Amino acid sequence: MLAGKLALVTGSSRGIGWETARVFARSGATVILNGREPSRLETRRKELSAEAGREMYALAFDVSDAGTVRNAYQDIFKSYGRLDILVNNAGILQDALLGMIADEMIDRSFKVNAFGALYNLQAAARLMGRAGAGAIINVSSIIGTSGNEGQTLYGSTKAALIGLTRSAAKELAPKGIRVNAVAPGFIDTEMTRQLPIQSGSNGSRASSCVGSGGQRKSQTSSLSWPLTSRHMSPVRLSASMAEC
Repeated sequence: MLAGKLALVTGSSRGIGWETARVFARSGATVILNGREPSRLETRRKELSAEAGREMYALAFDVSDAGTVRNAYQDIFKSYGRLDILVNNAGILQDALLGMIADEMIDRSFKVNAFGALYNLQAAARLMGRAGAGAIINVSSIIGTSGNEGQTLYGSTKAALIGLTRSAAKELAPKGIRVNAVAPGFIDTEMTRQLPIQSGSNGSRASSCVGSGGQRKSQTSSLSWPLTSRHMSPVRLSASMAEC
């Protein structure tokens, strides 16, 4: 399905990003892994290359740094001359009740989750525009569409991705570039394991909306949908999410 395609998956040294990279590799794509820890990233690159039986690549950069992102895409252009798929997956989770959200938390969360996605989208669109084709997938969250107690900050950053996706999809469609978002429910990853599932004022702060934890392997299929479907809606909610 993805044979011959070159895909960059941000935040792909663990969690949803890692499983997405594995799914893409099994489908024939050449994957560029991304993360901020070069040693961990290189280990993952070797692991993915061994699984796929062909060479995969890795590019360590901080998605929240606009200059670093621009340099990374210059490297991609110099090395490969193109980019077919971008998955904006990198994100952080900093939960707190409204009165406990520090300025530094707001700044960091938006820089990584929202600004980082925008920086990558801009750079990828320039590369894809040269070929007149491409696909960009933004990983939002059910918290960005339905909200959850104690997750106002995280939900705001993920809601921003929905607006980014809808507007970018309209702007880039004439250039042959599709922009979609997926909004997964609660997935069992290293990041979500920090959630206090049975804590909070009503005893269900993290579980009130997100439901039981889904598995990464079963949910990464949601990220393949935008690459094959001509569905008109640019946003898709994961089938595993809980009703709220």
